[in-house]
Amino acid sequence: MISEVDINDMKALYDLDKGTTFKLAPTDMVQVPVDSNKFEFSGVYKFLGIDGMYSRSTDEHGNIHHFAAWTKVIPWQV
Repeated sequence: MISEVDINDMKALYDLDKGTTFKLAPTDMVQVPVDSNKFEFSGVYKFLGIDGMYSRSTDEHGNIHHFAAWTKVIPWQV
């Protein structure tokens, strides 16, 4: 279950600075393009920027992911 503290830590992906690492917020439905790579909610991702309505992010293995720009995330220190 998510606590109030966790909710206060959440941000929209478009509010992150380039290079910020993050985890996907478990309360949000994640939208990605149809032909996207598979992703894990427990994964740690690095934000590279926004291009239109999708972001460009990488996972720990260097795979590219395109989450919707409004996706709720939790900034994460690696």
